[in-house]
Amino acid sequence: MAPRSLPVQRPRRALVMPSILTALLATAGLLLPEQPQLQQQICEQHINPEACRVW
Repeated sequence: MAPRSLPVQRPRRALVMPSILTALLATAGLLLPEQPQLQQQICEQHINPEACRVW
């Protein structure tokens, strides 16, 4: 009978660190505006200009 090979276990850090990095980058991409002036122009086209003066 051949010995069973055990699955290779990777350290937990090797799985957690890329997940944390991905989450941080995704959050930054969603929260940081790319072009605030462009967003202001779009807002003013569709909504009252006074309502767009939040920044």
